[in-house]
Amino acid sequence: MNRGTYLLILLFAGCSASELEEGPTLYVERWDAQQKCFRACGEVPAPPAELGLESCADSSVVPGESCQLRQGTDLLRVMAHYTDLRFDNLKEVTAPTLKMQLDGASQGSDKTLVQRHLKAPYDQEYAAVTEVFVPSTPGRSLTLLVGDGTYTTPTPALPLTVPGELSLRVGSCASNICDGLPAGLGEEELVVSAPAGMGREAVVYATALGQTTKLELALEREGDRLVGRKFLSVPDAPEGTWRFEGRIDSYALPTRVVNLTTPDISAHVEGCDSESCEAVAGIGTVGIVVRVPATLRNRQVTIASVLDGIEMPTSTPLELTEREADSFLGRKVLVAPNQPGSTWQFRVRVGNLLPVTPSAHLLLRGPRDARIAFVGPTITLSQVDFSNPASPPRRAAREVLESCRTIGVAVMLPDEPKKTVRVRTSLGTFSNGSSEQQGMLDELGRLLLPLQLGEEESSRTVILQVLTGDVLRGAATWKLDEVWPTGGQLLAPRTTVEVGQSGIPDAQLFGRLTAPNGAPFPPGTQVSLSLQAVPDASSPSAACGPLLPPELLNCQPGMGCLLAPRTATVQDSGEFIIPLTRGLCFLGQVTVTARARSGAEAAPDVCLGDRQISSEPVPVGVVSLQFVAAP
Repeated sequence: MNRGTYLLILLFAGCSASELEEGPTLYVERWDAQQKCFRACGEVPAPPAELGLESCADSSVVPGESCQLRQGTDLLRVMAHYTDLRFDNLKEVTAPTLKMQLDGASQGSDKTLVQRHLKAPYDQEYAAVTEVFVPSTPGRSLTLLVGDGTYTTPTPALPLTVPGELSLRVGSCASNICDGLPAGLGEEELVVSAPAGMGREAVVYATALGQTTKLELALEREGDRLVGRKFLSVPDAPEGTWRFEGRIDSYALPTRVVNLTTPDISAHVEGCDSESCEAVAGIGTVGIVVRVPATLRNRQVTIASVLDGIEMPTSTPLELTEREADSFLGRKVLVAPNQPGSTWQFRVRVGNLLPVTPSAHLLLRGPRDARIAFVGPTITLSQVDFSNPASPPRRAAREVLESCRTIGVAVMLPDEPKKTVRVRTSLGTFSNGSSEQQGMLDELGRLLLPLQLGEEESSRTVILQVLTGDVLRGAATWKLDEVWPTGGQLLAPRTTVEVGQSGIPDAQLFGRLTAPNGAPFPPGTQVSLSLQAVPDASSPSAACGPLLPPELLNCQPGMGCLLAPRTATVQDSGEFIIPLTRGLCFLGQVTVTARARSGAEAAPDVCLGDRQISSEPVPVGVVSLQFVAAP
């Protein structure tokens, strides 16, 4: 008899040593969740029904069934029955304890069995019962040992298996790899599920953007499962992954990898519906409109310019201030970089997401030069067609009527609306009394200024310049009509030239023309004169020799002709001079006429530029060349 048997003899009254050599009979049953009762497990016997312990009706062992216990899941009922032993007082029996071994190593703390009263005729036999979950610690086999410290009765080694249906779900993602979750958009529910009997907490590690976050989920009983839930904000990571790994006790949860995609973010360049558009370098502006989903958490937006494929180092923030249905949107106006010839694009960044690039390519060009038109004083700015300006009104220098000396100067810089410009003139004055005036262009880049010509102006060319700051942006000229005289005369006493034996002496004809306003012609003005020489028919010859043949009377100057030149320049004295060719032998008359405007026949309020040229030259005077014999 061993030491354990001896101790039982001391405890159990009326027991012989031979009755204790076998120890208690052990019964092990597993909980059947479907039938909600305990049933036999494989080779381990179930308690006989006559003992009065409630078990599944079909609790008999299925032949060949393997009792593979699910770790951390299966609930076991263990019963120790001291068969064929009767005790005088069952309450004095020391309750045995249950120990568990995983692969031969002790697991957890001991658990005391609770006495169970049996039906007659076994009501004087001692039995004790306890329920215990299979440990969740990984192992290959479990051995149950019942004893009181002096003896131990083991069960056969029961094979273990990992519990099924450990699950981890992120939103709708319940597979290893899932696609199509927009980054930074709202929240997704993390759900961990395990069979009842597992640990009470799950630890999950979520990794995105290279950072790992530890998540602890308390597991609550839902039916026959343990479930933990937590809502997580979807990271606003660039296109990458959101990875989940975790454990319940020592059991690994399924790994989930969620592929993150860029949410529906749009960026549009206003006024550029095609891929290729134009913008004025340094002056032009474009509007960028950005639209993001309303559920996007990080709505910090920046816009970077890209020139010829190179992103500029600085960016411009944009605020999403408008709400439309399920979106937030914002607009930003950007000034074109001052780099003519470059291609301008944009990169829009929202939070940490990948940048969005609008399809528009803007070719940067230099600003267009100023367009200048001279218009009548009654023309309004809206009537000026800068693309095809009409011919400027005719105006004559030395205009008599003041109303005929006003002209409109229209300027257009189509790329620079609201710009301040400087306009200069070489002739006349603006409304400020100066030859230069500043003005602001309207919203279409246009400006109209009145220009007043002076009555004394002698120049026929108006030169106009347009500047922005000190930069010349354009120039134009306007030709005034020629100053036509209204009359003239040869000056006495030069109406007769004496011809001697040596022919015509050094002789000049002097005359004066009258300007349209009655004043002398301005100095430096070139006038076109008509000179006609008629020989004296009564003097076929003269003492100076043969008379000048008719074909040399009115030919081109410089060829031995009588008359030269036919265009005279008004001198400072206001006179013009016509030289005669010295040494020629000619007797007769020279008639001087000038082209003029028919001012006398026109109405008084008709501008000189609108009057017709006289069809008949205005007589200026007649010079007679007579032979005078030498004394």
